[in-house]
This record gives sequence, structure tokens and C-alpha cells, in this order.
Amino acid sequence: MVGLVFASCEKDETGIDASKEDLLGKWTLVSTTETIMGETETTTDLDETIEFMEDDAYTMTFEGELDEEGIYEVSGNKLTLISEYDEGELTIFNLSADSFTMGGSFSEEFMGQEMSISFKAEYARINE
Repeated sequence: MVGLVFASCEKDETGIDASKEDLLGKWTLVSTTETIMGETETTTDLDETIEFMEDDAYTMTFEGELDEEGIYEVSGNKLTLISEYDEGELTIFNLSADSFTMGGSFSEEFMGQEMSISFKAEYARINE
């Protein structure tokens, strides 16, 4: 599962001006690219979906099971996800009717060492 757990993401002005209406619907995770301490890994064998609903709620499933739910906000190129356990701001890097890419970067201390982590997640719209 590619968790969207993060601390504070750095700003990245991409020029995207997304709206809630652009994201409404169900999306499947196509690939993720994570860079941790300079090491990059891309994963494509994923079974995760995210659904954005009209009432500002979202749900994420992993292997068909509910994994996370909460509310979302969209402002410009920023997507904020707020769940019972976490709140974080992601950057929308590109957005079309059929796909979007979001991600973020943060630093975290682990065993006394500062770790830099960044990720991008690419989604494709599920037409039901």
C-alpha cells in the first residue's frame, strides 16, 4: 500500500489550477515513484483506489478493502487530505480528464539521521 502519510510537504508551484469537480469520481493507482535518501524506486503492481465524492469525502481502498477515509480540499495545485489519523497537503503535478499525478516531499528523523523522502503517485480514472 502506498500510504499518503506525510509531514509537511514543500511548496511546488506547477501552475495547475484544479477544482473539486476535476477530481470527482474513482481513480486507480497506476504507479508510484519514491525517492528516499537519493534512492529512487518505481512500483507499478498496485491494487489501490481513491474516490473523491461530491460531499468533500474521500475513501481509499487497498486490495478491495477500505484503508482510509476522510475529507479533502482542493485549492489551486494543492490537495489536502484529512483523515482521523493524519492531515497532509499534496501537490497536483498534472491533471486531465483521465489521469492525474500528485505527490510531495518531506524530511523525517530516523535513528538520529534526517531522511529526505519524496514521492509521486499517478492515477487513472475508473469509468464505471
